[in-house]
Amino acid sequence: MQVFIIIGIVGFVLAAIFNGTFVSGDRQRANFYSETKEDRHARGKATDWLMLGSVISFGIAALIYWLS
Repeated sequence: MQVFIIIGIVGFVLAAIFNGTFVSGDRQRANFYSETKEDRHARGKATDWLMLGSVISFGIAALIYWLS
């Protein structure tokens, strides 16, 4: 169960980093105008997959907790 929780936490942190959550507004604006539309799309896709994997991992950990 602890492995799935760790995987979920790491996935959330990586998704937040890829999403640009930990940068200030002016840095985010500069990043937006300096990257292409394809790069933003690829970054968003990576964020979506990481979040999905994290939610699934937390769900598995919850099932293991409730079933044991």
